[in-house]
Amino acid sequence: MFEINVKDLRIKFDKLTTTLVWDKSYGNSFMLQDLINITPDIKVNGPAFVIETNGEILPVLQALHRIPENHVLVVKDIGEGHKALLGDIVVKSARLQNLAGIIVYGAIRDVDEIPKLGVAVWAKNTVIEAAALGEPIGELPESVKIGSAVINNGDWMFADANGIIVIKKEKIRLVLKSSELKNRNEKECVARIEQGERITDQMNLENFINHNECLKVPF
Repeated sequence: MFEINVKDLRIKFDKLTTTLVWDKSYGNSFMLQDLINITPDIKVNGPAFVIETNGEILPVLQALHRIPENHVLVVKDIGEGHKALLGDIVVKSARLQNLAGIIVYGAIRDVDEIPKLGVAVWAKNTVIEAAALGEPIGELPESVKIGSAVINNGDWMFADANGIIVIKKEKIRLVLKSSELKNRNEKECVARIEQGERITDQMNLENFINHNECLKVPF
């Protein structure tokens, strides 16, 4: 569906963090806010596969049936969001289908069980009651709007304990390359600290303040 080697990119992104990638995205990504990290020890890492629903479960199941492996199911509830669109059974199926995560801009349930299942899950809120099954939709959408942001099929969803970022699909490789370089630089900086060189010395801070020399940023 998307002209990228998803498995290869997932391996490379998995070595990075959202903070590092955000620093090198240069306006080619945006953050999702106001979502709960149900599985803080697991990263969301893969291209989006989006679905929109008016508080009903069946469209979510349609998307689950169609989503390719190594992709992230992104669910937008345009209803009131007071009832759960999925729970542990859907997450277990997502594990079977080798999905790269689930992000629900709506409600979910079974949050005591979900962290045990090995699939990264974020949600707007958690509730007890399940939503109605509802009716099927026709064509699945190519994009969903969350706040002022639009998530398209194929945009890269990347989340860890720091938060969620969405990278525009046409900029994935550019952002990845810049992030990998920053990651190498940061590791070298940390190695120098561990060898006894202070970060302020690496940055030439004393000479910058007192002698108008250049400030160095080694990371």
